[in-house]
Amino acid sequence: MVIKTNIAGVISRVSGIPRRLNKEVSEYGGEFMRNVERSAKLRASRIKDTGELKDNITTVKTKNGWDLIVASRQGFFQEMGFEPHWIHSDQIEGSKKLTRDGFFWVKKSTPFVKPAFQKNIDKLPGMLKSATKKAIAKRGG
Repeated sequence: MVIKTNIAGVISRVSGIPRRLNKEVSEYGGEFMRNVERSAKLRASRIKDTGELKDNITTVKTKNGWDLIVASRQGFFQEMGFEPHWIHSDQIEGSKKLTRDGFFWVKKSTPFVKPAFQKNIDKLPGMLKSATKKAIAKRGG
């Protein structure tokens, strides 16, 4: 039995792995971030009973990866926290929580992004493993 190896073919295949790995990791990274986005949208509070916060959570591809963007001013306060307080009805339109004096109580915030990441982070190692296997298995450079 004779086993021959062509070193040029091996080098060509191995040298293409970093580029393919970057592509695969980016694709799986996008899938991960879209999962986080969906999870965050499910957890986001309904501001003004319009879904404003939920509708302003998006995932975008950037030069260096993926970003989860919360394009709502209230998103920061909802995620990072604030002290419970009273707000006059003129400050938020369409509120159904009015009291007799035209004020309503704003409860303590409930984070929505951090729990979304925590729910999905356990899936990330498996996704990276799949991306690595897929990049190595692909032929060509």
